[in-house]
Amino acid sequence: MTKTILVTGGTSYIGSHTVKALLNAGYKVHVLDNLSTGNRAAVDSRASFKELDVYDASALKAYLEENQIDAVLHYAGEIVVSESIENPSKYFTANVAGRNQVLKVLSEVGIQKIMFSSTASLYGNNCIDKPATEDTLIDPVNPYTETKLMGERMIYWMANRYDWKYVIFRYFNVAGAEMDASNGLRVKNPTHIIPNINKTALGQNDSLKIFGDDYDTRDGSCIRDYIYVLDLA
Repeated sequence: MTKTILVTGGTSYIGSHTVKALLNAGYKVHVLDNLSTGNRAAVDSRASFKELDVYDASALKAYLEENQIDAVLHYAGEIVVSESIENPSKYFTANVAGRNQVLKVLSEVGIQKIMFSSTASLYGNNCIDKPATEDTLIDPVNPYTETKLMGERMIYWMANRYDWKYVIFRYFNVAGAEMDASNGLRVKNPTHIIPNINKTALGQNDSLKIFGDDYDTRDGSCIRDYIYVLDLA
């Protein structure tokens, strides 16, 4: 019997690529997103889409009661580090209080399988000069990563109480697009380096800002590792 997966935040960059990967693997896929930052056009037409704020507990519960969902992939949330520093309350409201509402609803409707999209930035300064492993100590250095850690702990304790099966992904910077260019990172005001490089090359930006010139590299600029979005999906 074909399994049905719900992807929250499924119009996002990573979420939309995951939706397509799930469909190609033979799953039925439902997508919920409030479109505050996502791109509706990025969602594969084979998926069932509904514009809905998953942090609206009553609306989410009604949707889950109407549809037979086997597992949830939870991508919804606020993700801009600089904004989290400027407006931490927004991030604690959405990524902690809101996420708690989602988990509460899952427990009420009996869904017991969840994947949570976390972040490797949880390791903070503990992986500056060496690769991170699963044993690396966590060191959140901003409100965004703090809320991701809280999300992980909430899932751990809910799983302990309700016998859930869960997976948490802590990944670093994600980049790339579909090989046929049918989908990629499409946001209105990107803060990511790669779309800003592209916009500068196309003449849409006057210049490209490079942050930092005192890193221990050949030219002093920062070097980062990236994971290909389809490998992650």
